[in-house]
Amino acid sequence: MLRRRKKTGKFSVNAVGIPEVSQALEALHLGPKQREDQKKITEFLNDVNEFGFSPLTLDFEAFVRFVRQVKEWQAICTRAADRAYGADLGLQERMVDEFRVIFDIIDSSGSGELDLLGVKRACGLLGQKSLSFEELRKIFETLDKDGSGAIDFLEFLHMTNMANLGKPKGRATINANAAIFAPFGWSEDR
Repeated sequence: MLRRRKKTGKFSVNAVGIPEVSQALEALHLGPKQREDQKKITEFLNDVNEFGFSPLTLDFEAFVRFVRQVKEWQAICTRAADRAYGADLGLQERMVDEFRVIFDIIDSSGSGELDLLGVKRACGLLGQKSLSFEELRKIFETLDKDGSGAIDFLEFLHMTNMANLGKPKGRATINANAAIFAPFGWSEDR
């Protein structure tokens, strides 16, 4: 989809133009949602258009660099929004980041949502055993406003705050967190 061959004499050139870039961004769910997003994506396109082609034409490697930049920028924006929402709930940045890691581990399909069983698994990873399945189900149903049977990360943060998940209740929780996040360089000293 992204490669288009143009015959120029004896040679063929692999390149993508604006139509292919737009299609790819939409297919990858990276398309701009606001005017600010459009400006930033245009900035990235101009950065990777090293030779200043007009109309813009990118070779495949430049296109890959461009997509990587857009994905990284959107991830930074998402993390900032996650942390701001967590701060409004009274959660520390570190805790929001830890919840994001757990959420992403359980959301193996990358859908951006967890069902009730996924949330129960998250509670187990957080060392939370005192919350009954029925209590968890009630909280889950309160947050699942559209009745889809799944919650997104911000709803998950809200749920963790409602259920006091991840709040250290003693040495056992700290040790459980240390065991979960040890491969990621986490220690209780942070």
